[in-house]
Amino acid sequence: MSKSEAEGDSSSEKSKEIRLHAQINGHHTLQEEKPFTVYNIQVIRGKEKSFVQKRYSEFDNFHQRLQKTFGRIKLPELPPKRAIGSLDPDFVKQRKTGLDSYLKELLANPLLRESKEFYEFLGVPHHGIKGIPNPEMKGFLVKQGYYIRSWKKRFFVLKEGKIYYFEGERENDPRGMIDLSECTVAPASQKTGKEYSFGIFHPRNRTFLLYADKEEDLKEWFTAIHRDEERISIDDFELLCVIGKGSFGKVLQVMKKDNKKIFAMKVLRKDTIRARNQVEHTKTERNILQRFRHPFIVELHYAFQTEDKLYMVLDFVNGGELFSHLKREKRFKEERAKLYAAEVLVALGYLHEMDIVYRDLKPENILLGADGHIKVTDFGLSKEQVTDADSTYTFCGTPEYMAPEILMDQGHGKPVDWWSFGILVYEMLTGLPPFYSRNKKEMYFKILKCELRFPQDIGADAKDLIQSLLKREPGQRLGSSDDAEEIKKHKWFSTIDWDKLLTKGYEPPFKPIVREGSKDVSNFDSAFTRDQAELSIARGNMVEDDPEFSGFSYVAEKHAEKAEKADKDEEKEGKEEKEE
Repeated sequence: MSKSEAEGDSSSEKSKEIRLHAQINGHHTLQEEKPFTVYNIQVIRGKEKSFVQKRYSEFDNFHQRLQKTFGRIKLPELPPKRAIGSLDPDFVKQRKTGLDSYLKELLANPLLRESKEFYEFLGVPHHGIKGIPNPEMKGFLVKQGYYIRSWKKRFFVLKEGKIYYFEGERENDPRGMIDLSECTVAPASQKTGKEYSFGIFHPRNRTFLLYADKEEDLKEWFTAIHRDEERISIDDFELLCVIGKGSFGKVLQVMKKDNKKIFAMKVLRKDTIRARNQVEHTKTERNILQRFRHPFIVELHYAFQTEDKLYMVLDFVNGGELFSHLKREKRFKEERAKLYAAEVLVALGYLHEMDIVYRDLKPENILLGADGHIKVTDFGLSKEQVTDADSTYTFCGTPEYMAPEILMDQGHGKPVDWWSFGILVYEMLTGLPPFYSRNKKEMYFKILKCELRFPQDIGADAKDLIQSLLKREPGQRLGSSDDAEEIKKHKWFSTIDWDKLLTKGYEPPFKPIVREGSKDVSNFDSAFTRDQAELSIARGNMVEDDPEFSGFSYVAEKHAEKAEKADKDEEKEGKEEKEE
């Protein structure tokens, strides 16, 4: 089937695949009835070099041919036509740059790069390659349609961080393409009701739901998607300083030696985790973090273990905790609080879409980047596979933020996060949680029984939002029916363009002071940062897998590091082919 077939093809064809390269290295003007510009393209295939000259109209005809053949996938943008001034030197230079970028984007897509159309355009003999050569994985999966939610079997091919799907195995024109660079690939049996299913989740665009016929096929696809991994250990990092401490270990600022990138390294002691019965919570945190790629959620880059410790290497967010900024400023202005709330809202909605309940929302778990945008962190209390119909019964969370159903041990689901979200909005606007008391029993009583009160200067829309979120009956709470989408429609958020928000298109009203670039730790507590990180860790022997923490080690996909921009047009596939 898939992996074995793909590997078989690869072993027999690997020597035959010679990568094609092309770039524009010059231009000049020719004269027929009127002058025009031609662009010199150097073409390299293996040891063969050739040159071809193309004018803009030939690029345009070629692009139209690609649109006709590959109309269902996103093509690179061709620089626009210009009727007047096309010989202007500055314009010609600009167009040359644009056409060169166009060629580079074509070369980056294996389907287009190896197409007959591209070879003919460059004047290179085509060797009859059909489809996609040497895929990393191929095989049949069943895909749910985007508009019509029926399930249809399609032939899928994985190549260089992209998945193409075809109507059948012998088809050359794909019905669509999924760029994995910003996506999270995760099990989705709870969501689909199909035993061997998984989802490909994008923070902004379409979610793809798929299932395999057998567990073995599902595992092969997961293995293929995560195959580009490297071995990692504590020796790959320079330990800089301590930036936080917790019940189970420390958080360090570290630098990866090979690329000088700065990360936060969470170091957990296995004996403490075992003694406090937190093995499953720790494994859950690692599993959840592995699945995320979202602009407002901290990303896990590496995970590994020694005989006595677990290590998780995460984004280093150098603006410090939102808690510290709120403590210093007492309260935030409404527009600032609204931006943070909106970014937290879409992060929680993303988690809920993957059936994860966060359960620990509070200012201490929201980090502020140097760019002024937030990232949610710390998933130690999160719960996986909680659908809208499910409940869980663990008593957990931070007292000020606990929902009534947790205190009453009634079972809880996704609405607990919307209660905590309401508390967060209230605290950002007023400076304290609404039911706060130093006496824990009194605080629990207030959460369950007391009237919600507001300072006089809280706006009417903000007040209405908070009241709607802090309904003691989970089923009456805003967000209980249509989750984040329901809350987005509230009038307090009427000024938010959600697509713009997800691209970090809003200029934050506040940016933390970062004095020393990416290594700056001035926004973290000096009680921690004074500690010497090198003295904080006894280097144990690396272990491939401790049975109790089986599967803990992880390296983020290399294609994720290449992602520099969002694919905003992916939903186009569903609009063009509704049954897909």
